[in-house]
Amino acid sequence: MENLQSLHGKSIFLGYDMVKQSSGVMAMKGNLKKALELQRDYYIDKLLLIGVYDSMILDGMTTTELKNEYHYFYYDVPSRKRNVLRKES
Repeated sequence: MENLQSLHGKSIFLGYDMVKQSSGVMAMKGNLKKALELQRDYYIDKLLLIGVYDSMILDGMTTTELKNEYHYFYYDVPSRKRNVLRKES
């Protein structure tokens, strides 16, 4: 009977640890989701300030697309390409 109780106690303890870990995972998922939303909002705001896209187009883009477009226009790649072509000519 004691072996059964001690085994039962361990299973409850292990179950508690698993619940504790899963709630930590859920908190991390919430933090990750919030961070991604903040990143998305940052890139949308910057692209709207540059004036390249309107908000309807930006809402349909993924975070990666927003990031790539922001870096493309922020670092002024189009004018750099034109300057390189002029120097070569």
